[in-house]
Amino acid sequence: MLNKITIIIGIILVIVVGIFLFLYFTRDNKTNTLSDITTSIRGFFPFGKGSAATPETDIVKTNPNQNPVLPDTNTAPPRLRQIYSLPVSGSEIFTVASSTFVRFLEKSTGNVYESKTDKNTVERISNTTIPKVTEAVFVKKDAVLLRYLKDDSDI
Repeated sequence: MLNKITIIIGIILVIVVGIFLFLYFTRDNKTNTLSDITTSIRGFFPFGKGSAATPETDIVKTNPNQNPVLPDTNTAPPRLRQIYSLPVSGSEIFTVASSTFVRFLEKSTGNVYESKTDKNTVERISNTTIPKVTEAVFVKKDAVLLRYLKDDSDI
């Protein structure tokens, strides 16, 4: 029995010494500060970062009373492009005076946004917040039918 305990303690001691030797020989020559240690821990455990690097949206907020507008680049957008990065509940495509628009409703806030197909701009056209909209059907250009969750999870 004493022989087994001695072998187990010896194995644990060899593992601990091996870990310390590995850390000693792989460390940098500079002195590690607390911020370096937390950065390396965050790099090792990537929780809260998302699955991949997501590009930042180019929404420019000038003042809380104005609508957010994407900057115009004066270049023709590609034929297939992502108009909005957040989930939407429904959309409608319509034409007014030879300009084609895409109007859609954001799922989390219920705000209605509009984008011209020939420009890279997105403009919020409603100020009413209706959270948890599950489905939006645009009946006319200026009318939308919403299906959303109430507080007690009823539709």
